[in-house]
Amino acid sequence: MSNSLETVYDEIDNWSRISNPNIVKLYEFIDDPKHDNIYLVMDLCDLGQISNWDNTSKRYVRNTKVVEFLAS
Repeated sequence: MSNSLETVYDEIDNWSRISNPNIVKLYEFIDDPKHDNIYLVMDLCDLGQISNWDNTSKRYVRNTKVVEFLAS
């Protein structure tokens, strides 16, 4: 059984191996143990991220730009 951090590392490792025009390219992974942060260097997506955190409702909400693009 693995812990959550190992699961994250496994996901990042899998993502780094994928080369597909429909999946955002991951170029670099930086683990900063001094500040307990992980940084991912990836392609810039024109429409932004798929969802955004809404502090008022305490949940993720869909990015309307992405939804409208997919509907067209």
